[in-house]
Amino acid sequence: MAPQRANQIRFGFSLFICCWVHVLTERYHQMASTHVIRWGMLGYGDRAMTRAQFDPRLRGSLRQILWRSLHWFIVIAFVFQSIGAASYIAGWRRHLTNHPNEFTSVMGLQVSHAFASQLGKYLITANIKVMDLCWGLISPKMTDQENWRTDQEHKNQQVLKTFMVKCIVYYYPFFYLAFVRDFVEGCHESECISALRQNMAVFIITQMATAVGKVLAQVGSTWWTERKLLAKVSKSPSASTHQYTYVQAQALRPAYGGDGDDYLDLTITLGFITMFAVVYPFLSFMALVSTLVKTRVIAFGLCRVTRRPTPQGQEGIGAWLLIVKFLAYVSCVTSVGLLIFSLHPLKDLGTTVKLGSFIISEHAMIALMFVIGMTIPRKSLSDELILEHHCKAEDLILASESRPVEAKGGSLVCLDPDTWRLIPKISII
Repeated sequence: MAPQRANQIRFGFSLFICCWVHVLTERYHQMASTHVIRWGMLGYGDRAMTRAQFDPRLRGSLRQILWRSLHWFIVIAFVFQSIGAASYIAGWRRHLTNHPNEFTSVMGLQVSHAFASQLGKYLITANIKVMDLCWGLISPKMTDQENWRTDQEHKNQQVLKTFMVKCIVYYYPFFYLAFVRDFVEGCHESECISALRQNMAVFIITQMATAVGKVLAQVGSTWWTERKLLAKVSKSPSASTHQYTYVQAQALRPAYGGDGDDYLDLTITLGFITMFAVVYPFLSFMALVSTLVKTRVIAFGLCRVTRRPTPQGQEGIGAWLLIVKFLAYVSCVTSVGLLIFSLHPLKDLGTTVKLGSFIISEHAMIALMFVIGMTIPRKSLSDELILEHHCKAEDLILASESRPVEAKGGSLVCLDPDTWRLIPKISII
């Protein structure tokens, strides 16, 4: 296939992906608004119960300010570590590639530079996983000390900081391969794009394996704990009268850690599809298979492995919707940038031409996505009518506090006569 024709197909595919993710996001926002109204969660974030850990005496205090500032400082530290580690690994691989016939020591073993260079893409993934683990241990404890009033505020702050860190931790190595390495190290032909595809494939497979391994570890831990308990009970004199109940089984199982990690995995995968699928369309299929497997694994873990979670109210998915919309707009920039700066034949054009083409195309894509988003209303017509009727009924109910109300038993005719017209006809059992 001619390079120009291939580039046209890539551009069409990237345009389709950007339009798809914007339509998906806006339609989801509309559907979420319907469920929020149906389940009575509208405005829940403002009127939710105060957290037991909240201390009103610390509001605006120096301690609260210091804890919140320290958390952001740790965010910045993690970001710089991720960038520095990726840059160091890239420089190390460049040195090994320039001297392929020499040997180096890796964990006490003498290996060739050619083989050690191939380990670079796995080291990037390993750094991602290590930083992911460290952040998961530190950040929740820091958020608990920040004295947020409601669970919604607490969760949204945790989500925003977590995504800011993991956005850099996960995406920076791939942005480096896509946009920076060619200018810093130089790439022979399509070497950078090939490395980008390999690293993305390794990452998606690792993500799926990590999700499966996590659930298997929980299954093994739960089975071993229950086995020890049953063995202990069977040795007691009254073993025949003891029964292992459902409540006891729930108490021994690991606690549910919340939906933050599940949403993060899905959001990170969506970001890879929207931003990099233009250079690796097969990534979309790999992400689909990975997501299907992880969904079933998560469902199995919730139903059969972890302890039943404590119900908590929430208005929609909170900060995750803002993050998905942010990724949708970033995908417009990255898709156009990959087509112009990283892929032939546009890559061979002059710097001025490429820069001008990028600015025009990127602004056009963002404008198109904005128009698409504006054509899909945030609330459906039925939702708007429902809210209008709610407001009218509320005004009629609250406008006549001193008026005596006579309730007719067994019916809804207990309000002002004008209110009855606003209430749908329903049967009372």
